[in-house]
Amino acid sequence: MDAELQQRYFQQTGSQWVLSESIRKMVKFRTGNICADTLSASALEIGDLDLVICRNVFLYFHADAIGNVINKMLEILTTDGYVLTGHGELPAQTLGDLQATIFPDSVIYQRPQTMCAISHGGSL
Repeated sequence: MDAELQQRYFQQTGSQWVLSESIRKMVKFRTGNICADTLSASALEIGDLDLVICRNVFLYFHADAIGNVINKMLEILTTDGYVLTGHGELPAQTLGDLQATIFPDSVIYQRPQTMCAISHGGSL
């Protein structure tokens, strides 16, 4: 990590670096079932997320369940928000409106600024 970013967002505690309190206050933890539950601002008090990290989860889902969860994530992501999964979890999956960006060691999926209205059953 860049030293400037490390100093800005972390505090050194002994030999470890800890995320600063101001950043930790922005994180909300919720429990739920991403297949069965509604992922919405009203249901889980979340929305307009910039990043959803869902690593090593889709390995255990069938294609229909993955598509269902991806559509739910699209509803709670901000424009240009990202979904980060484990490497190779979604290679043959229909991603709805998510666009994949391939990096040497990873793939990240982004909600584009404009999405197809049909995928959400109405206009945006």
